[in-house]
Amino acid sequence: MKITREDIKENVDLGAFNRGYHYYKDGDVDSYEIFEQTDTVVSLTSCVNGMQQYEQDIDISLKNKKVHISGKCSCPVQDNCKHVVAVCLQYMSDKKNENPTNKYDKWINSLSKITSNKKFELYQNEPFIIYRLFADDTRTDTNDLKFYQCKFLKNGTLNQGTLLNSDKYLFSTLYDNFKFEDDKNIVEYCSGFFQKYGNKTTKIEGSLGYIVIKELLKTKRCFYKDNNEALSFSDDEICLDFVWEKVNENYELQVKNIDDFEMIFTQPLLVINKQNNKIQKVSTQMNAKFLEQLLEAPVIPHAKVLDLCKLVEKNSHNLSFSMPSDLKINTTEVTPIINISKDEINEWFKLSFNIEFDGRVFPIAPLVSGIIEQYDNLENLPLNINVKIEGDSYVTIQTEQLRPILNTIIALNDKKDSDENLIISSYESHLLGDFTQNSYLKENELIQISQKLKNFGGIEKVKQASCVTATLRDYQQDGINWLNFLYEFKFGGILADDMGLGKTIQTLTHLSTLKENGKLNKPCLIVMPTSLIANWKNEVKKFTPNLSVLSLHGNDRAKRFKQLQNYDILLTTYPLIVRDKEKFEKENFLYIILDEAQKIKNPKTKMTQAIKELKSEHKLALSGTPVENHLGELWSIFDFLMPNFLDTLPFFKNYYQNPIEKDNDLNRQKLLNERVKPFIIRRTKEKVAHELPPKSEIIKYTQFEPKQSKLYESIRVTMEKKVREAISEKGIGSSHITILDALLKLRQVCCDPSLVKIDEALKVQESAKLELFLDLVDELLSEGRKILVFSQFTSMLKIIEEKILEKEISYTKLTGSTVNREQAINKFTDGKADMFLISLKAGGVGLNLTTADTVIHYDPWWNPAVENQATDRAYRIGQKKAVFVYKLIVENSIEQKILELQEKKKVLQDRIFDENKQQEDTKFSGDELLELLKY
Repeated sequence: MKITREDIKENVDLGAFNRGYHYYKDGDVDSYEIFEQTDTVVSLTSCVNGMQQYEQDIDISLKNKKVHISGKCSCPVQDNCKHVVAVCLQYMSDKKNENPTNKYDKWINSLSKITSNKKFELYQNEPFIIYRLFADDTRTDTNDLKFYQCKFLKNGTLNQGTLLNSDKYLFSTLYDNFKFEDDKNIVEYCSGFFQKYGNKTTKIEGSLGYIVIKELLKTKRCFYKDNNEALSFSDDEICLDFVWEKVNENYELQVKNIDDFEMIFTQPLLVINKQNNKIQKVSTQMNAKFLEQLLEAPVIPHAKVLDLCKLVEKNSHNLSFSMPSDLKINTTEVTPIINISKDEINEWFKLSFNIEFDGRVFPIAPLVSGIIEQYDNLENLPLNINVKIEGDSYVTIQTEQLRPILNTIIALNDKKDSDENLIISSYESHLLGDFTQNSYLKENELIQISQKLKNFGGIEKVKQASCVTATLRDYQQDGINWLNFLYEFKFGGILADDMGLGKTIQTLTHLSTLKENGKLNKPCLIVMPTSLIANWKNEVKKFTPNLSVLSLHGNDRAKRFKQLQNYDILLTTYPLIVRDKEKFEKENFLYIILDEAQKIKNPKTKMTQAIKELKSEHKLALSGTPVENHLGELWSIFDFLMPNFLDTLPFFKNYYQNPIEKDNDLNRQKLLNERVKPFIIRRTKEKVAHELPPKSEIIKYTQFEPKQSKLYESIRVTMEKKVREAISEKGIGSSHITILDALLKLRQVCCDPSLVKIDEALKVQESAKLELFLDLVDELLSEGRKILVFSQFTSMLKIIEEKILEKEISYTKLTGSTVNREQAINKFTDGKADMFLISLKAGGVGLNLTTADTVIHYDPWWNPAVENQATDRAYRIGQKKAVFVYKLIVENSIEQKILELQEKKKVLQDRIFDENKQQEDTKFSGDELLELLKY
């Protein structure tokens, strides 16, 4: 099966095609193997080398005469990425090079058809088409290019010929009998810019005009005006020589010997040299329209000549252009004077950029405003800049001295005080130009902070607290170093690592280290979604035992506010911030830390405003998705972290957000990236894959809300009493049904109260674990994860299904009642679903789902071996990515007790389901069963 470039382009976006083309041209396609090939189907497996090696599975099929490409890659993009493009191009190239005899036969057949066409032979009586550039004949139009039907006279010269109507020649078949093959090419090109049935003059200009000129010259039938000698092309380039003519006290700009040339404003620029009847290039990169306007310059006042010279310098290259020799302008070479001072009261810095001239000091910023407006890219500045001071007085500044000043003015948006000093805070210091060449500034506090923010080269490695029980990976240590750097300089920042990479443990290790070093002298307030309270408590207990933690959550929390100063960490939730605002406002915390900080993306909500009004010495945001919908969300988080860092919201929208989102302004995007870069640290799973184990298991805890907790306790007390009576009467061996019923009901309450079919349960709308699950899924999907969700309860999967339908998440489902099992599986493996809901019985074995990189066990199973079997649907041979396994556990419930019992016995075999198992170390004892029912 053969494919073309156009086939590939139609199946991928343009960016992926362009990048993939470079991979293909650079020989980065390591290998590919065809394991199925027919006239309508090709299936490939392949490897492509980039920053690392990625593997692809590619299916190419022909349906309804249209090629369809479905490529899966192990890179982050996954579907029809640049690596898939590179392999397809390699396959296309290889197909093209096979069967050389057949390819040659087709090619020679096409060639013979062309050579058999009518040739341009100068027969005396045969009419043909010629082309004239800038002919004075205006009988039909005033276009730069005109078409004539001509013959040769007996004396060998061209007759005057018949001027053809451009519309009829280009857009009708009237003159087809007179057109050779090269005439048809010219008609095709000219049709691109000649106006059909229009009366406006059409100029030969721009890139298309250059192509047309080259095609015209190939015919050897293109003439200048009424000349009888055909034009030809010369490789010798012409340099235009500009001269100044004095007009009273002013000046007129002219090109030397302009009458010897006819300018053609194509791109690149061309001229017709009237002296030798040749067309030549102009040796300059100047824009054609700019030159055309320049040649029409009016008389120029002498005071404006230097401004014009600077403008031409910016837009020209290899163009002879200088000031009039008799123009008297005073120029003096000066060196900028840079001063940096600190306002100790407001803790900001003042920068002044000045020059000294004739005994006076002038601020540079107002003098160079015109330069900033003229040059989009300051790298294109000439070696020296002439700056007008006053009247006819100019100073010359070396560009290398001026460039860092200009860069700083642009980056700081020219934010000045009344004395023309630039105002800069320490957290903007990385936006400074490179002033290290000024030896007297190297020891300046602001310059030193700037150097550290720019390259992090000076960030000290932190020795973690001795009591921390976690073994940190290298990227986590880098994160702790970064957090300590922010702490030392009182900067705020966003820790934006992917879910599962340890944002919580990095934060706790940082706080634990501060405490061990005697720096944690006030409570730290951590705000989070309600579903994460239990998780934070357990993480503190597990990894940083030297930190004391107080949960300010629940109906009885009011009495705990009196104890705030006795704890290192205070946990609260976003919904409670508004309710408890008055209590929190009385405190001055060491840290305010926002987990899932995207919750404050709307700056207008009462919750966001309340959080921003609280006082602390340091602030930190944790969020894998700081921007979910638009850049205004990023502004809101930074407005919490460092107010005014991104200026006001109206300014941010006008200067950054609208140009970037609406106009795709890459320069503004670059400026914003440079501004926020030091204060966001983000590591994706792909970026740190070499540090991750093949499988990571993460326990996510949550806790009941009051009504759900009351329901659980009511059922627990009732069922514990019922089980004790059954065991007392019948013994444990005959009490299986009673025990199972008790355990089942408690597990169902943990999953979702609606699973318990009693009246009291139907009244409870709270579901702590479902809330945790939905928060978790939101973040995982924002990272592009492919998720398997396992539950023992098909009714729970139905509830989850309803929720993800509301969120418009693509999914598929497999339970015992699924009719078409293969269809459900293929929907996920083909990339048409992001989530796969699977009942433990239906999908615990027999599936190969290495498309997934994330597994969620919604409810714990007695036997970890069964859970592991389910996990291995994703974590198995063929998996190229690290797999993350999340277990959702309700704190202080039967689920936590099952988990603890699993860890205690390692392999917990459920003897009550199989009386034939007699191994003493694997069976449930009566005491253990009753322990599961205790509070």
